[in-house]
Amino acid sequence: MLRSHDPLHHYLILSVTNVMAASSNCTIQTGAAGTSLALTIPYARTGLELKKEARMHGMSLLILEENAATITILLSCSSITTDDFAPACQLLSRLLNK
Repeated sequence: MLRSHDPLHHYLILSVTNVMAASSNCTIQTGAAGTSLALTIPYARTGLELKKEARMHGMSLLILEENAATITILLSCSSITTDDFAPACQLLSRLLNK
């Protein structure tokens, strides 16, 4: 089990924070085990549109919540290698900022 002082937990937070730095209204909540993050960001389009675009790039997204102003996405590192997590965050950032 990961704890808040584990290097992987810090790496995940830094990866998401660095990529999403352009969005000042971004909030991140970590899961109890430290292997998942709930990312809430401003987003004007629908979650369905985002999921379709993500799937076209080989990414599967779980949308936890959405409203007219924001979307909350679950990010997990349990099925992705550490080396692939930062590039996946960069892809997500590009999709979110289209």
